[in-house]
Amino acid sequence: MEARGAQPTDSGVPSSAADLAFADLAALPDAEAADEYHGAPLIDLLKRAPVLMGISMLAAALFAWLGWQQLPQGPLLWWLALLVITCCWVAYSARSLSTGIARYSIAAVRSRAILFAALVGGVWASCPSLFLADAPLDFRIVVVAIVMGISGLGAVVLSRLPWVGVTFSSLLTSALALSLAPLSGRSSLIVWAYGIALALVVVLSYRREAKYASQLMQTARQAEIIALLLREFEAGSSDWIWETGADGRMTYVSERMAQLLGRGRDRLIGATLLQTAGRARRSGTWRQIAQLMASHETLHEVLVPVSGRGSSMWWQLTARPLFGADGSFRGYRGVGKDVTARRHHEIDVFKAKEAAERESKTKSEFLAVMSHELRTPLNSIVGFSQILAEEEQGPHANPQYGEYARSIHQSGCHLTSLINDILDITRFERGSISLVEQELDLVELIDVCLRMCRQTAADNQVTLVQKHAFTQLELKGDLTRLRQILINLLTNAIKFSPSGSNVSVSLERLADGRIACSVTDNGMGIDPAKLEHIFEPFAQVDGGIARRYGGLGLGLAIARRLARMHGGDIIIASRPNAGTVARLVLPAARVLSATPNPVAAEAAA
Repeated sequence: MEARGAQPTDSGVPSSAADLAFADLAALPDAEAADEYHGAPLIDLLKRAPVLMGISMLAAALFAWLGWQQLPQGPLLWWLALLVITCCWVAYSARSLSTGIARYSIAAVRSRAILFAALVGGVWASCPSLFLADAPLDFRIVVVAIVMGISGLGAVVLSRLPWVGVTFSSLLTSALALSLAPLSGRSSLIVWAYGIALALVVVLSYRREAKYASQLMQTARQAEIIALLLREFEAGSSDWIWETGADGRMTYVSERMAQLLGRGRDRLIGATLLQTAGRARRSGTWRQIAQLMASHETLHEVLVPVSGRGSSMWWQLTARPLFGADGSFRGYRGVGKDVTARRHHEIDVFKAKEAAERESKTKSEFLAVMSHELRTPLNSIVGFSQILAEEEQGPHANPQYGEYARSIHQSGCHLTSLINDILDITRFERGSISLVEQELDLVELIDVCLRMCRQTAADNQVTLVQKHAFTQLELKGDLTRLRQILINLLTNAIKFSPSGSNVSVSLERLADGRIACSVTDNGMGIDPAKLEHIFEPFAQVDGGIARRYGGLGLGLAIARRLARMHGGDIIIASRPNAGTVARLVLPAARVLSATPNPVAAEAAA
């Protein structure tokens, strides 16, 4: 039956779930639609009409046999002949109508059925009119019983076809009541009440059946929508749906699953989920799924290997157990997805990561070994060049040799510093570096670092300036590593500052209690877009910096990692040609005590 309001295709079937879903889904079918739903019972009644007419003729023959000695035989024979002829004609016409039902509408068939009921009911209704008045008193009871019985039987048989049933029973009870009226008014009233009761029973039964039919139509319509949605989902998605019974055997699988396995759906129905995995079912993951399903637990995005069509696949399964209203286990319903491509990508990424980590480890080990091997002879070069430069064993025959020795010593110290940075960065990558914490005075540590950098600043004609908010600041940290951070920030500021400029060092406490040590220069500055990259190992702002100023680009990378090991950070703020501010920030939890400086002092280092 075509739903009213839907947009059917040429075949009468909605083209999509949307066409059907928006076809007045909320509207319940009316009585006419319910009658259409009852078209099948109406046709079935027409097919059974010969049997019903045979019962009617048997009942008439029984009546004639019982009344042969009690009633006028001539009228009785004429009545019986008329009933037989009418029943035979109705049986033949109903049978012919049922075989050619496709040519008629439901309304036309219903009209024919009412006509048949009126004809047969009319003949039976003539029975009390013809025989009741002349029948003996004791046989009148038989006539009334037979007519009322036939009326009741007809009402029950035709209850799903209210107009037919009411027509038949009303004719019989009305004729019987009218025939009894002259003889017994009380009996006539009883028959009228009986007829009304039969009509009410037929109508109420019909209304109940019509309501039930409407609900069935609504359910069938919703089921059709769900089926269409399911087909559209399966057609447009790479996922598939599966369902098992309580015994673990599949009762439904999508076509997509069958295609992946290279089997027909009929071969999968009745198989267990484990059997679909092929040779891969011996894996630990499938054993885990079997245990979860045996304990009726939910499966959530479980990755499992599958063997099918001569190749290996990976599936992702999600399912939940189904339970009946009584709590009994009914099976599983879930979805699956082919994640073979994603799984292969993850494996490739993992292998690439492992290869990169091996290469990084090899590089770090090589750098560490080479650095140790280089530092051993460098210690000798630095030590002996210092002895020669300071002429501890006496003056040189040629004063130029002293200059050579100082150049060797400076180059050796620079190379030692580079090697130490390489060793530090390899320790960071191996995770073998740790802090040796102690109590220290940060103000004093800054003074020591300024003294260590004074000669470098003088060589570059840069003035070092202090601006402290404290005279003493006790905190807990690694003295060597904090000094390494501050020396790195100071040497960078000095290196990139023009001659005649200042490099200032300030110490302050932020609003949230953290300590900030800022190193400010007036150098070339850094493009803000490149600021974050300067903390990457071996990174330079541009390729020309390493050639002009030297260095490997490890200082800031090491300084930030050391600062973060203390729970702090290194923050750089800079603009091209406007200088740079490098700030070491340490957490408030590391501060033990602080003595404010009442008058901020500014002194040349």
